Amino acid sequence: MDYGQHLNQKKLIIEIKTTDAYRIDLETVSKYRKELIKRYNYNEDDLSIHYIVGREDTGGLESQVRGSRHAWDIRMISIDALIKLMLLKEDLDDPNIVQKIHEILIPKEYTKLDEIADLLFFTAEEVKQADEEDSHVDKVVKGAKTPKVNFRESVIDELVEHFNTPLIKKSFASYVSSDKTTHIVCAVSKEYNRSNKKYYWYAFHPHQKDFLEKSQNGFIALGCGSEKTILLIPIKDFLPNLERMNTTTKDNGKTYWHIHIALDNNEFDLVLKKGYKNISIGKYKM
Repeated sequence: MDYGQHLNQKKLIIEIKTTDAYRIDLETVSKYRKELIKRYNYNEDDLSIHYIVGREDTGGLESQVRGSRHAWDIRMISIDALIKLMLLKEDLDDPNIVQKIHEILIPKEYTKLDEIADLLFFTAEEVKQADEEDSHVDKVVKGAKTPKVNFRESVIDELVEHFNTPLIKKSFASYVSSDKTTHIVCAVSKEYNRSNKKYYWYAFHPHQKDFLEKSQNGFIALGCGSEKTILLIPIKDFLPNLERMNTTTKDNGKTYWHIHIALDNNEFDLVLKKGYKNISIGKYKM
């Protein structure tokens, strides 16, 4: 049994079962829960029991839990479903959606399905938003429609070698070093060509800014066309320029920044909105 897993302020007692062939003593695990509540003065609603099972055919165990007085304190999930949730979390970047994934793991009465519907809706919205960001750039750079690129993992491999430390994926674009001192937001862009210059465009969101500011060493890594060209910019140099960058505000009121990079004669410039002089950033090339 593993104890001490935290979902924000919620805590879980976790027991792993490879099969439901044998009847489980629910009273024993319930006793553990009561002892922990008393010892640490927990609120009863903040400590629940989770069975992680190795197979999906768990009808017997489900019936045992439903028919007991512990039904409100116990939930179960198959290892396959748990892995799917983990992979979903890694493919998303909005912490609000990740929070909703956390919430569906907490035992509660599900006669009303609003929370599950919200999770599905916001997940679809994030996918739609990513497509809209690409579409916005294609409209700005007329005639620039090219296939999407996805070389983020190759960029991360380069960063692992650069920092000489493993990088743990926290979400779609956010990574943290194994000692948790370095936070990295990694964005990639395909290459656009216009007027004999090359351009790269990226979206940068408020939750990514918050993520970087929580670290001792925060960096934004920009893959320019491929993993062969990476700009690695410390947040102390990057964040002060946000107010000079163009922004887009969505119908839902959320605003994000556009990172616009121009490459001309091997010189990289951060392109700012009208009224500001572009900034040379070639020194950040890895």
